[in-house]
Amino acid sequence: MIKRSHSFLLNLIEILPLPVFLVYAEVINKGISEQWLGPYLLSSAFALIISAYLIKEKIALNRVILGINLYLCSGAIGLLFGFAWLNRFYGEVEAAGMLFWVLGVCLITLFHAKGLFLPRHSTPKLMNRETTAFIGIVLIACLISMLFQGNRLMSEIIPFIFVFTSYNIFRSKSIKKASNEG
Repeated sequence: MIKRSHSFLLNLIEILPLPVFLVYAEVINKGISEQWLGPYLLSSAFALIISAYLIKEKIALNRVILGINLYLCSGAIGLLFGFAWLNRFYGEVEAAGMLFWVLGVCLITLFHAKGLFLPRHSTPKLMNRETTAFIGIVLIACLISMLFQGNRLMSEIIPFIFVFTSYNIFRSKSIKKASNEG
């Protein structure tokens, strides 16, 4: 079992690609497509290195952060290989693009042996209810993000706080339940 301070540090390191992307994106000319290559490449490199380290250490990846990191990597791939449609789409949907990736990861983990919240419960019904609730939360966050584009608080900050907080609550509940069963 990982100590809480160690776990906090790992979570902090795992989320590092997102603030790198956000800070770098603030200093570029957002109207020039080629300018986005720097933030996407740097944050993708961090995402790949950190994820590889966590996987090597057999530490489960946070599913929300995994979705965000996949978004960052796909943006870099889109720019490197000239998928202008992808980067136009990301520009149009703004922060919701990251949430779409989070939603995709959530849907894929429905089929993963450990599920969305690690570790998997011995009671699948409870797991399904929590997973369904979280997927609903991510869908609501996507809708809020899309509806309030241009309003940074409502389209970016609130939806992500909602998603991260919900994920952590469900995951903590899942870990507590698993430790009580074990």
